[in-house]
Amino acid sequence: RKYEEMKLKEIALMNSEQKEQRSRWEAEMEKMSEKYRDLKHRYESRESREEDLEHIRALQKFAAEQAAARKQAVEDLKFYKLELINREENFNKKFNRSPAVGVLPNNNGF
Repeated sequence: RKYEEMKLKEIALMNSEQKEQRSRWEAEMEKMSEKYRDLKHRYESRESREEDLEHIRALQKFAAEQAAARKQAVEDLKFYKLELINREENFNKKFNRSPAVGVLPNNNGF
């Protein structure tokens, strides 16, 4: 009987120690989870690095320059096409020519 009481007390003591240990672990786990959430929030809302910002600005400047150059090239192409048409029309007026584009000449020998 005495032995059984000792065993029951020992089991009860072990159960209480286990509950205390579990509550300490849960508290530690909660602290770690909170720390993780805090670090994750700080990481996601961190400031950009200066060298990254400088690189972004350089790329934006390069893209703007390329867009301007492309726009200028399109405008130049349009201008030169119109200039070519204008010169051809003036040439044809001056030399009284009216070429038939896409028509083969009719040669009597063939």
